[in-house]
Amino acid sequence: MSDILLDRVSKSFGENRIISNLSLRIPEKSVTCILGPSGCGKTTLLNLIAGILSPDSGTITGVPEKRSFVFQEDRLCEDFSGYRNIRLVTGNKRSKEDIHRHLAELSLSEEREKPVREYSGGMKRRIALARAICYDADCIFLDEPFKGLDPDRKKETMDYVRRYTESKTVLFVTHDESEAEYLGGLRLSFPLTGSGN
Repeated sequence: MSDILLDRVSKSFGENRIISNLSLRIPEKSVTCILGPSGCGKTTLLNLIAGILSPDSGTITGVPEKRSFVFQEDRLCEDFSGYRNIRLVTGNKRSKEDIHRHLAELSLSEEREKPVREYSGGMKRRIALARAICYDADCIFLDEPFKGLDPDRKKETMDYVRRYTESKTVLFVTHDESEAEYLGGLRLSFPLTGSGN
């Protein structure tokens, strides 16, 4: 693994320039929080680094091949249980007992066999996070991962993320300063233009 490097990256949608000539180093095996108000381009930057979008110009290098993503939308299989949603991405690389332990740490043991369509929004959010963590990627992209969680559940979930991402590269988008402070790491505040390290 290595640091992720953005070299003079720009991205526009039509006439709307979102990112302009951005050069940036994102250190490996650390948390990088991308802060800013809604609609400022945080998700666009995350999608560029993850390879979901391509830059109009510039290059992005050093992104690990094995990566997982928590999108703003949960993107779960609604007819599958929480357990089965995680098993879809892990295959047989994790035991049933191990997945159950992850669900227990997120207070989801009682619901683990229920179809996700019966879950609350906060429960779906926690399943999406458990799925990303259990995939055991080298780089984890988190786009507003704690939205919709009440304060007690949010702290429990943030503790869970911290526990399982200590040796991984984490890129974390939020508009909430307290979340960025709790997870720690490097902070990047929008708008991002020009160069930075």
